[in-house]
Amino acid sequence: MLSVLFFSLVMMIFSAAGVWIVVSRLPEDYFVHPCQRPVRASRIDTILVVLKNICGFVVFLSGVAMLFLPGQGLLTMLIGVLLMDFPGKYRLERALIARAAVRNALNWMRMRWGRAPFCWGSESAQSCYVKK
Repeated sequence: MLSVLFFSLVMMIFSAAGVWIVVSRLPEDYFVHPCQRPVRASRIDTILVVLKNICGFVVFLSGVAMLFLPGQGLLTMLIGVLLMDFPGKYRLERALIARAAVRNALNWMRMRWGRAPFCWGSESAQSCYVKK
C-alpha cells in the first residue's frame, strides 16, 4: 500500500514538472495546424522514435492512472500524446484540447512562464501573432 502511494506521489511530481516544461516550449500555434514530421531513414532515428513512443506511452498511461490518483491526469495524457507518433494523433490531440478546462490550464501555465497563450484551431492563424 505504501509503495502505491509513493509511486503516485513521485509520478505526480514528475508529471507536473514535465507538463510545465513541455507546455512552455511548444510554439503558440502548435494546435492550429497539424504537425508534419519528415520521414526518417537511418536506424538510429528509428530507434530514437521507438524510444520516444515508449516514453510517450508510459506518460500517457500515467495520466490515465492520475484520473483516479492525485495528479494532473488530462494534462499528463496530453503530454504523452504529444510525445508519440501514431495515426490519428491529430484527432486525439484535438479531442483532449476541446475541453475548456484543459485549454485554460495550458494557457495559464504558458502565461506563468511569460509565454504567449496558445492559438486554437478556431482562431485565425494571423491572430496568434498579434501582441495583446
